[in-house]
Amino acid sequence: MMKRKQTLVGLDALELIKKTMPEVEIHTFDLEPRPPVDFEVIHHVRPFGKELAKLYSSATVMMQSTPVEGYGTMSLEPMACGTAVVTPDRLGTEEFPKGTILYANVDAQDIAKKVMYLLTHPEERKKREKRGLKYAKTITFEKATDDFERFIQEQIL
Repeated sequence: MMKRKQTLVGLDALELIKKTMPEVEIHTFDLEPRPPVDFEVIHHVRPFGKELAKLYSSATVMMQSTPVEGYGTMSLEPMACGTAVVTPDRLGTEEFPKGTILYANVDAQDIAKKVMYLLTHPEERKKREKRGLKYAKTITFEKATDDFERFIQEQIL
C-alpha cells in the first residue's frame, strides 16, 4: 500500500522542505501511523469530517505524492477548503481547470521545489487558492457521480 501511495517519496519531499525552511510546521495524515522520520512532524491518524476540514483549512499548501487517484477527491477536498495543492500530474485530476493545481513529478525534489515555490510566492498561491475554491464550488454530488460513471465507462470501453 505504501508503494502505491509513494509515502516515502512524500516524506523525502517533506524532509527537503524542512531542511530548507526549518520554520515550516509540517502536518501529515493517513489511515495508519507514518514511518519514522528524522525531522519534526505532527502526524494525524484517520482524521475525518470536521477534523480533516480543519487540517485542510489551516494548511498553507497541501502536498500529495500519490501518482494515481480515481476521481481527484484528494485534491478537491483541500481546494474546497481554500488550500493550494501540489500533486503529481495524475489520473483523476486531468479535468481540473488550469491554474488550480501546481503539478509536480513523482520525485521528492520536484515536489519539494513546487511546495516551497508556493510558500515563498504568496500571490501565486492565493491565485491558485481562489481558482481551486471556485472550481470546488461547482462540484455537486450529482456531477461527481456523473463524472465517475463516465470515467468507469471510458475505462471499460
